[in-house]
Amino acid sequence: MTPEQFRALVEFQAGRCAVCLRVLPIDKVSESRRGRSPIHVDHDHVSGEIRGILCYACNQGLGLYEDVPDRLRRAAAYLESPPARLAFGVGDGEQLTFPQLRVVSGVGGPVGEMRSVCPCDPRQVLQMATIVGGATPGR
Repeated sequence: MTPEQFRALVEFQAGRCAVCLRVLPIDKVSESRRGRSPIHVDHDHVSGEIRGILCYACNQGLGLYEDVPDRLRRAAAYLESPPARLAFGVGDGEQLTFPQLRVVSGVGGPVGEMRSVCPCDPRQVLQMATIVGGATPGR
């Protein structure tokens, strides 16, 4: 891809990521963070075909799904209809959220304080499993 083709593709995409539509920071391409460019020329790693210009996050996301469209469609369906809603009969407009648990180990706050469990924190999920399911920490 030539610099002219790059500019033409960015212009064709109205200066936005082809997936999330965020404005591409074209002026910051030389200011990569930790060796990562903020924008990417996305391409098929098998055929070499150039597909478009993406932001870092969208390029990473496609890569993590190994560029498999069915996986991406299943991920979208998962977000639109989470299995937990079906499993627990949660209707439209309702939400299933993590419970408030009392901090017992001092992890995540003072002992005795009530905190929401965050599924992103494995220590809190282990604490929930320990309290709810009787799991033994560290096993």
